[in-house]
Amino acid sequence: MITTLVLAQIWGPVLLAVGIGMFVSRAQYQKVYRDIAEEPLAALTFGVFASVIGIMQVLAYSVWDTFIGAILTLLGWGALLKGLVFIMFPAYVAKTSQAFAKIKATPLAAALVTVLGAYLAWYGFLG
Repeated sequence: MITTLVLAQIWGPVLLAVGIGMFVSRAQYQKVYRDIAEEPLAALTFGVFASVIGIMQVLAYSVWDTFIGAILTLLGWGALLKGLVFIMFPAYVAKTSQAFAKIKATPLAAALVTVLGAYLAWYGFLG
């Protein structure tokens, strides 16, 4: 239970800030996705960082029997998988980053990230 609260306290504010940032600075976030395609070192660095975070969380926390536990576990697995994709398939990352920067789904993604972050922050600090 303590680990669940700590992870919610970590992930919640980070996701909330990213979600709000995506709303407030939409063009900047789209630029970041475009720039990843042009900077292989940035993509590799992100991939290594995300993989390390994902591995640490997956090894330390794998709880599927509660809703909040499943969300946090999926965030760990998601970080690990995203990191591995960035490391092993940089051409795919470059291609999809360009596509993501062009689509109009950024507000939807921002809304989902904001709601998830708000829920985790609420659970971690007030729940």
